[in-house]
Amino acid sequence: MNGFSLWVYEMRAALRRPAPLFLSFFIPILLLGLVLLSVYRLIPQNDENIQAAIVDLDQTFETKALVNQLSEDEEMKKALTLLPMSSEKADEHFKNGNLAGIITIPKGFSKSLRIGENDPIQVVTNVEQPLSSNMLKLLLDSGAMYISASQSAVNTVYDLHIKELSDSGERSQKLQQSILTFTLFALSRNDAFSQEELKSGSRIGWEAHGLLAALLTVISSFALLFHWFESRHAPGSMLLRLRSYHITQAQLFRVQWGKGFFFISIIGGVYGGLATQWSNTFSVESAVVTLLMAAFMASLIAFCKSLINHIGLRMIALILVTFLGLGAGGAWVPTLYLPEYLSSAWNPFGILYSLYAENVMGEGFTKFLLVKIVIWILLLFIGGLLFAFRKERRHAYVS
Repeated sequence: MNGFSLWVYEMRAALRRPAPLFLSFFIPILLLGLVLLSVYRLIPQNDENIQAAIVDLDQTFETKALVNQLSEDEEMKKALTLLPMSSEKADEHFKNGNLAGIITIPKGFSKSLRIGENDPIQVVTNVEQPLSSNMLKLLLDSGAMYISASQSAVNTVYDLHIKELSDSGERSQKLQQSILTFTLFALSRNDAFSQEELKSGSRIGWEAHGLLAALLTVISSFALLFHWFESRHAPGSMLLRLRSYHITQAQLFRVQWGKGFFFISIIGGVYGGLATQWSNTFSVESAVVTLLMAAFMASLIAFCKSLINHIGLRMIALILVTFLGLGAGGAWVPTLYLPEYLSSAWNPFGILYSLYAENVMGEGFTKFLLVKIVIWILLLFIGGLLFAFRKERRHAYVS
């Protein structure tokens, strides 16, 4: 029996046992649906903006102008509604769960600005509204950068010009004028919050990013589940019988790789077709990325099988490598929001995500990304093949 005959036999055996294929195909979809349902339940189901109270304990001209500017900012109104109110009323609404947070301008805030200090604005968020609270923090962090910038500008003007004035009355007037000018300029309408063009991550849009995350996850999950189900139908006695037919470990490695590549490619194409039906995002060229992903997952699984005999330990290693790779590669959370130590230009799952993203945006594939994923496939394939030869020599089946 040669390797090709064994591959045909393995394919026929897999098709005659449809349960592993069926379960491996539908379990990832079921788990993905449960995850999406859980996330959907966390997201508020109304279209109301985030409600937050702003309490001005200083009650000066500067703080009133600041509150008015923040409340009337057009960009702010798209996501956040600031409600000026007293401290007692804000506490009452906060306890009743009507507010995502309370922004308090402390007494003496304007005075601290005049003497060059930054008395911080206090922000309290509602832990029972995690999504709204985190959004509120993001919005206020951006606003805080502008306030800090305005304070730096005030300090610069004071050091270079105002403190040189001989008349104390004129110094005070110029200082207050600078504070008002720079603060209101920093918080000017439509510019209270920084806006930047993202270079990675959500540049393809959150809907397309979610679709890519789901596609990469279900293809990877299918590959792992199918390998686990198939391994349960491969007893050690079968290996001994194959050796009697002069089937070596290297031939078994190539047959397992070919079998994995074939089924992952087919099922990956089906998943991609379902994703295209759901949202017309992918083009025909996405099939190239699916084939590359199938080759990579087949190489990864075959390499681990050649290296680790125990199925339990092998599955733990595969799960850790796959899902840590997906997380660190930006498949779930865009790399823009991940710590720098997680980013790696050679993360194979990040490379596959980038290739899919280029297809979504209608761009041609970056040749360097193609080279890198091919290098990964070859390294895993050759490494697994070498381990197979080493195992065969150790047991004296290869002279």
